Amino acid sequence: AFKGRLALVAELLKDDGIQPDWICITANTMTAMHAAAGAGHAAVVKQLMQAGWSSNRIDLSNRTPLAAAVQATAPRKKERKK
Repeated sequence: AFKGRLALVAELLKDDGIQPDWICITANTMTAMHAAAGAGHAAVVKQLMQAGWSSNRIDLSNRTPLAAAVQATAPRKKERKK
């Protein structure tokens, strides 16, 4: 989901291959929906939502997929000069 691979996500969704509540520990404790949203892959997010995944699921950082997307695109604070 993070890399935006629609065909792979479709294959994994077949026969309940991946579940909406699965959290990937190696991907910053988020679901595939969070990873796709945070990486800007709207087509994957849409595909997951059409498969019944919730856009309101909270990850282990208490973020929704929308919050993950906003955080990923927010400008970083610059360090203050002394």
